[in-house]
Amino acid sequence: MKYKTTIVLMLVIAFSVACDRVEKLTAGFPTPPPETTTPAKELVKLALKPDAELEKQIAKIAEEVKGKVGVVAVVLETGDSVSLNADQHFPMQSVYKLPIAMAVLHEVDDEKFTLDEQIGVTNDDFVGLNQHSPIRDKNPNGSTLTVRELIQFSVSESDGTASDVLMRLAGGPDAVQTYLAAIGVRDMAIINTEKELALNWQTQYANFATPNGAITLLRNLQEGNGVSPANRELLLKFMTDSTPGAKRLKGLLPAGTSVAHKTGTSGTQNGITAATNDIGIIILPNGKHIAIAVFVSDSAADEKPREPVIAKIGKAVWDRWNGGDEQAITTKSIFTDCQKPENDERQRLCSAVVKASGETDKYMIDGLKFLSRKVDLNGDKIDETVVWAIGDGWGGTSGYPIYIFSSTKNNYRKIWELDQGWPPIVKLKSKTKGWYDLAYMQGGGGADWSFVKIKYDGKTYRVRYDGKNVHEGKVQIQQPDGEVLIEKEFQQTILGPIPNQR
Repeated sequence: MKYKTTIVLMLVIAFSVACDRVEKLTAGFPTPPPETTTPAKELVKLALKPDAELEKQIAKIAEEVKGKVGVVAVVLETGDSVSLNADQHFPMQSVYKLPIAMAVLHEVDDEKFTLDEQIGVTNDDFVGLNQHSPIRDKNPNGSTLTVRELIQFSVSESDGTASDVLMRLAGGPDAVQTYLAAIGVRDMAIINTEKELALNWQTQYANFATPNGAITLLRNLQEGNGVSPANRELLLKFMTDSTPGAKRLKGLLPAGTSVAHKTGTSGTQNGITAATNDIGIIILPNGKHIAIAVFVSDSAADEKPREPVIAKIGKAVWDRWNGGDEQAITTKSIFTDCQKPENDERQRLCSAVVKASGETDKYMIDGLKFLSRKVDLNGDKIDETVVWAIGDGWGGTSGYPIYIFSSTKNNYRKIWELDQGWPPIVKLKSKTKGWYDLAYMQGGGGADWSFVKIKYDGKTYRVRYDGKNVHEGKVQIQQPDGEVLIEKEFQQTILGPIPNQR
């Protein structure tokens, strides 16, 4: 009886402490003390460029979970962004292990202790049996672990015991909150230990983040604000090696994609799951970085749709921004950017699409002639745009650039470019990976004339050669059957007139 009374008293005390921290935070606590040594470096200025079409797509995906969804994703090098409920509060659950680990690594940087320092973990440190803790399960009598191992268990395996020990090393929730405030993360509240989170269902809602706050945290990590370069790399490795959440942000991305992330998951009460989260940094093949935070809260759906919704959102931003060196251009920005193009390549790209949204298929821009045709190449009922651009100095007898752009209502993405080619440009009857094959004419400059077939490979068009090369002192070609998208032209080049004829 005495044992049970003691346990009850301990729970009451812990719950009272948790409530006290909630009240402090509501009143504006804490404010970083002036003497704090935490870096206060400002983040690199980033002008956000919201993508309205992608936001609509994400909002539609979010409807599947029967709950509240918060999303922010930003390409850190360009500012391309999307947001949904970006300033609303979402329970973090184990997402909060990431800022705790960052705060501890800052203490390591300040030489308060080392990564190899041995830390005792006793039975008193263990979280409850209904909480995840490989350390507890493997060491029922306690253990001694290095700071590095504790961070790895906390971040890579989402170990609750490890996180609570790290919070203690950091100086407690108040110290972690002070660290966050000092690096500019204002929309994130860390008030309770993992043990305390288990005491009351509502406590998790006090330990919240907004999607914007999570992105600020990720940007600090990416820019190395508040964590030294070596410890930043260590933390990113642990995040990349993380085992939970394989069906979330990583779920639909290409195999081998680098995703440094931290998940968070609550229990379910009365059919409602408070938190299914994943935040992280995705590296695109072109080397750019997407910082992304997806929070799913108070969902009446089971795990089957909740995790795939996060995966679908991750895939949606990947698909939109995974352009290699290709450029996404909105019709709104074209008319501004093309007044003072950064370089000749930008001038060429702007010129090729500046009027592609119009009805005309022939137009002149600054003395340059363009022929274009809108056509649905992949059966999605959204037209792609094929453009042939004719300009002095761009080509000779070998022709001029050909572009293919995928498009939405306000956005164009270059999916293929050829430096030199001639019409007719033909849509063939055959398909590859769901896209129609195309053909254009190639020749000049001493080369034989022939039609060249291009096929879609899942990302761009690739060249395949068809037809006959017959060179007998005159142009002889055999045009393949199909729909002519851009007709043959007779144009003056630097070497004289080149007839495009059958």
